[in-house]
Amino acid sequence: MAPPSAMATEGGAGHYIVGAYVTPVAGVLPPQPGLYWSDVNLYYDAGARKSQEIPVAGNVVTGLHAAFSSFALSAIYVSNLHVGPVAFAAGITWPGQYLDARGSIGRLSRSDTSGGLRDMIITPVILGWHSGGHFLRGRIDIFAPTGPYNRGSLANIGMNYRTFTPTVSYSWTQPKIGLDISENVGIDVNTTNDKTKYRSGTLFHLDTAATKTIGTAGPGLGLAGSLLYQITDDTGALAIHLGGFQGRSFAVGPVGRYTFKVGGMAINSSLRWLPEFAVRKRPSGNAVYLSFTGRF
Repeated sequence: MAPPSAMATEGGAGHYIVGAYVTPVAGVLPPQPGLYWSDVNLYYDAGARKSQEIPVAGNVVTGLHAAFSSFALSAIYVSNLHVGPVAFAAGITWPGQYLDARGSIGRLSRSDTSGGLRDMIITPVILGWHSGGHFLRGRIDIFAPTGPYNRGSLANIGMNYRTFTPTVSYSWTQPKIGLDISENVGIDVNTTNDKTKYRSGTLFHLDTAATKTIGTAGPGLGLAGSLLYQITDDTGALAIHLGGFQGRSFAVGPVGRYTFKVGGMAINSSLRWLPEFAVRKRPSGNAVYLSFTGRF
């Protein structure tokens, strides 16, 4: 399921945050046709150095600190259409967020807050394939600028630009020994923010997780890792002033998974903590995700 939005590029913020796709069985498309749901909850707290300049809604901000809580409710429909071994699905996500941000513009300190529904995510096509314990899934997410955005604010929960994110996920699962190794590779291609004339560069991101079940039907524990690397410069007047503003971030942390039932419905849950390191040209912090998925 698509992640909530978070920090990168313009405003130190974008439509991806490290760890967003770090989920067990990331490459598995549900085998049975029907309507599935997902609830991804995120708490993220990050800050930049006092000397670090970051473009935010038309201003250059130093010492930016942001903390937010968010959720992303998703619905995915798995069709009974197959072309050979390939299955088809589609989905949509409604995210919400409460954001608190502060920083300095010149000699003046500022703080802003905002909350509500943010940029909707449309997933027009998801393709799934598997053979034995090997699962492969491809998808494209389109982030629409539906969230509120105000030029000059430090706390915009909308981005005011579109992002096109093709991703490919792979999972190797061994149920007999309770092992799952999953990876997700994606690219974010951003359009121009027409209110600031700023275009955030293209981002490459890699998420991976390895988990092992404890006992025959217990929880799974493992390690997750994430990489964000900007592969093209930002463009626009502020981007030129900041030398292209290419950012990067790495994160490694623990991940856990557990399957339980509520009223006969099987629910898959995962909890992961991704602290960032070796961060450049963006705030650095910690992300904590709690996710649930099931079938209607």
